[in-house]
Amino acid sequence: MTRLPLLGIALLAGAAARATPAVAQTVAQADSAAKAAARAGGLPLITTRTLKFSTNEGTWISLDVAPDGNTIVFELLGDLYTLPIGGGAATRITSGPGYDTQPRYAPDGRRLVFLSDRNGSENLWLANADGTEPRALSKAERTNFVSPTWAPDGSYVLVTRAGQLWLHHVDGGSGVQVTGVRPPNAPTTGPAAPAFPALLGAAFSNNPRYVWVNANGNLGGAFQGEVVPDPAAAMGEDEAHGPRSSARRIGTYQIGLFDREQGRTAVRTSESEGAFRPIPSPDGRWLVYATRHDAREGLKLLDLESGEERWLVMDVQRDASQGGADRDVYPGSAFTPDSRALITAYDGKIWRIAVPSGDVTPIPFAAEVEQQLGPLARFDYPINDSTLVVGQVRGARPSPDGRRVTFTALDRLYVADLPPGRGGPGRPAGPAVAPAVAPAVAPAAGGTPTITDARRLTTGDVVEHAPVWSPDGRWVAYVTWNDSSGGDIYRIRTDGAGAPERLTTRSAFYDKISWSPDGSRLLAVRGSRTHRLKTLEDFGNHGPTAELEIVWLPSSGGDARSVAWLGSGATEQGRNVPHFGPDSTRLYVWTGADGLVSMRFDGTDRRTVVRVTGLPAPTGPGRRRPRTKSCSRPTAPRRSSVRTATSS
Repeated sequence: MTRLPLLGIALLAGAAARATPAVAQTVAQADSAAKAAARAGGLPLITTRTLKFSTNEGTWISLDVAPDGNTIVFELLGDLYTLPIGGGAATRITSGPGYDTQPRYAPDGRRLVFLSDRNGSENLWLANADGTEPRALSKAERTNFVSPTWAPDGSYVLVTRAGQLWLHHVDGGSGVQVTGVRPPNAPTTGPAAPAFPALLGAAFSNNPRYVWVNANGNLGGAFQGEVVPDPAAAMGEDEAHGPRSSARRIGTYQIGLFDREQGRTAVRTSESEGAFRPIPSPDGRWLVYATRHDAREGLKLLDLESGEERWLVMDVQRDASQGGADRDVYPGSAFTPDSRALITAYDGKIWRIAVPSGDVTPIPFAAEVEQQLGPLARFDYPINDSTLVVGQVRGARPSPDGRRVTFTALDRLYVADLPPGRGGPGRPAGPAVAPAVAPAVAPAAGGTPTITDARRLTTGDVVEHAPVWSPDGRWVAYVTWNDSSGGDIYRIRTDGAGAPERLTTRSAFYDKISWSPDGSRLLAVRGSRTHRLKTLEDFGNHGPTAELEIVWLPSSGGDARSVAWLGSGATEQGRNVPHFGPDSTRLYVWTGADGLVSMRFDGTDRRTVVRVTGLPAPTGPGRRRPRTKSCSRPTAPRRSSVRTATSS
């Protein structure tokens, strides 16, 4: 188990916590350490450095209070510490590379149970209350244990293991599974297989028959996961079939009470944001659990006698229900033996919260951290900081005369001369528009021709994309984007003279622009800034819920006029890109199932130009037809493998 929190602390510790760099261990050393660890049941890490610093804060501290009420035990950076109940200097009672967490006192206060990976896998461990004589209680491999707690008689430890409750006797053994046991001959997969909720954060009530749990998942209809109805609240026939309000969504984590005799869990909370980590008081009067109020996390106090509940304290530790639960969804806390206060940790500190008043008193602590670290794995990698190789060039477009190319790289607009043999210098004089097929030219001496003189056309600091040339090659139009203000369509002279000119009058999200052959119009796709920010639709790909429309505007600038809604689809290979065709009074766009469609600039007179279809499915026994594709006209298709149609 890695010590990610430790790494974060090490970076903040400063010069006092720095250790002398050491060379990483060799393969032979690593192999030798692994063999020695296997024989000794330890970790193979070769420790060569020591990290030391003092702290009075900690993150995600799980703690417990001794039965005599005088001492707190808590975890900090994978080691266990004890602290007087009133605060002061903390004493480290476990150490080493192993990651020790979630300690709990035995009912007699003489021993501790905790989790540790000091033997290579996370397991249950027992130790004396001062950390001496540690021994493994379980010997599992690659199994996740969460939140161990003692049975009231002190002979067993109850722990969540792979999402279910297990009992382990203090004398050893493989443990007994308590929940999630499938009935005999029950299917293990499929709809008929029993579905069991995960049960975390177990805590015995003052009646050993019942265990408070944090249930997550299916809680209806299955053995071990059945919601027990309250007989006193049973609905009559009229109430059951009468008008009822709509169901309220509740969080997937809720507090439940597990009956050890019946094997059932009765859900006791219905928090819309979920409820986490039950903490019962020793006298059976109170139950504290964590939940959320909007974006704030708080602890709620439930009066088990009256059923009334209220907030105990707000703005506490954030739960981990939206992440992993490898250390439970909320840190462990504990009542004092007299049930008059809750000891918990949040905001980096340990606190005493009076019950039921909610008055908060800090319990200060100072801890000396000392961690043994492995060799510093540091390698030198040469980095060329004078030349940057761009890994992605977007929207490359050759100029109408084929001599230059424009593109975007690193969200900036560039133009460059094409190399000899690729339309650049040395190309024979010809028409303004490049021929459909350029003559084959051998690579220049020294390898493939490369562009070496790319230069920025602009000096702005916004995102620039989708460049297109004007038909005369004098302008490049492009779109911009800024999360704060949205985007616009601009044009700039290709000779570098003059500043960019804004063509659109209203900022939005623009993409997929094209220039009319006569240079008078620009086509584009437009969407709202808000929708793009919500759906993260970007230049090149749009989802089925995209709010996009085709617009056109004068090439010299002006109001964009709506043509038609575009819909979804990707833009690769020209799909969904509105463009001009042979008829200058119409625009063309690929629309998926409807094929290539043309329409006027006001969206009327919509025509299907060509549509791609497949052959019908074979009919009759033994009849097979080749699975090929064909293009078909909407009416009167010809008998041919490729069927095309043009609009009249």
